[in-house]
Amino acid sequence: MLQIIINRNQYSLINLVEALGIQSIGALPQLFVVGPVIVMMSVSTNSCDRVIGGNVVLPTPFHKLSSIYDHRAKGSWIMVNLLSDWEVCVLKCHPGIRIVATATYKAHDSITFIHCPNVTKKSSCYIAIGMYKDTLSCVNAFSALDNGIITRSTFLCIVQGIFVSPSGKLCYIYHCLRRSSVIGSTISSLMTKYNEDPQTFCKIASANTPTTALDSLVSFLYLNQIAGPTMSSWSMSSNINIESGTPFIKASLQPDSWCLTWLSNDSQLRKCIKSEKLEEVNWKCQLKQKQGKE
Repeated sequence: MLQIIINRNQYSLINLVEALGIQSIGALPQLFVVGPVIVMMSVSTNSCDRVIGGNVVLPTPFHKLSSIYDHRAKGSWIMVNLLSDWEVCVLKCHPGIRIVATATYKAHDSITFIHCPNVTKKSSCYIAIGMYKDTLSCVNAFSALDNGIITRSTFLCIVQGIFVSPSGKLCYIYHCLRRSSVIGSTISSLMTKYNEDPQTFCKIASANTPTTALDSLVSFLYLNQIAGPTMSSWSMSSNINIESGTPFIKASLQPDSWCLTWLSNDSQLRKCIKSEKLEEVNWKCQLKQKQGKE
């Protein structure tokens, strides 16, 4: 079995074909270039209706995850890593990448999330990755980004609720994650100290004053944790789907929640949230798939 290691930033397909002394690109039917990440493809004779054998080495800090290429997986999707020092890194995965479930993920010192598209009108108190839009738009800003590590400014937050303004516009209330210099403790240390007190953990980890923003100004993607330390009180559920004997990680039926209580003392904002008057907002939270070739 032949393994080929390439880096798209250094090699094009043409250069790779020339370097290997192969007559044409068509002679590499099972070599897949997956965005800017390093790919290790195992050249095999698997049939097209099965997962193509190929281990994808994702960029740091996502490289600890076991991922493979599967031609059946369509569309880009988002992963988020919260490092032990509270720094946030976001990766937009190239179509075809799937994460294989292993027991080692719980031992990771950083927390890894995947995008959870299963959002309803009661999407409150959930963990989300946010990004402010350059222009007023109802389209999710993550959709327009290129695959790879996202260099634009993003922020991890707890979305406390959604309400409709007097003018009929959709608004979010959320608490952004604080900087590590303000928190003054690593994630694992804070988790150990407040393992049974998620409300205090969230108040220390996030800003005291909530932020409000129109849906046309900010985009959110809700998240599910798949790796790293957890607290016993966190509301999370893993979703693993076994295909041909391989356990793949999938998004859960709802996003994860660190705290199910209202974190702010601002009672006026809390009164704004009237879930029964909201229409379904699932479409606003999904990462739309690009059509055609990537």
